[in-house]
Amino acid sequence: VRRIQAMAMVHELVYATTGPVTEIDLAAYAERLCGALEAAGRDGVRFALDLEPVRIDLERAVPFALILSEAATNAWRHAYPEGSGRIEVTLRRRGGRVELRVDDAGRGFNPEVDAHGGFGLKLIRSLSVQLGAIHAFERGDGTRFSLTFPLVASSGGPARGGA
Repeated sequence: VRRIQAMAMVHELVYATTGPVTEIDLAAYAERLCGALEAAGRDGVRFALDLEPVRIDLERAVPFALILSEAATNAWRHAYPEGSGRIEVTLRRRGGRVELRVDDAGRGFNPEVDAHGGFGLKLIRSLSVQLGAIHAFERGDGTRFSLTFPLVASSGGPARGGA
């Protein structure tokens, strides 16, 4: 259900836009997704957003949306089992690349899930390939998820994006 909701949010952004839609603002999507998670009722777990406007084509927006949904939802559900905490989501455009980070200072990943990879991790791996992305999970004082991918598909034309 959560994955369907992630795709539905992309479609909501499309329908809210007047005129032809060929691109989605990833920052607007991230803000909407994190707001929906906060509204779902885990008191004390909040998102701190540092988002630059980045526009990508609609076809590539869906894999991005699903990856962000997996990373943000996992942090929201598992980082702070005792209650309050902060999850930082950062989105940047660096030249012709997009950088996403989801950081928390919570308890970190479950070693069993890390070793075997649950469905969500397998989904992230598969979707990363679609985007031509490099992703990583790092553990330390919490968990950091990072994703870096080209602004346009390798067969695409000139780079597009918000400033």
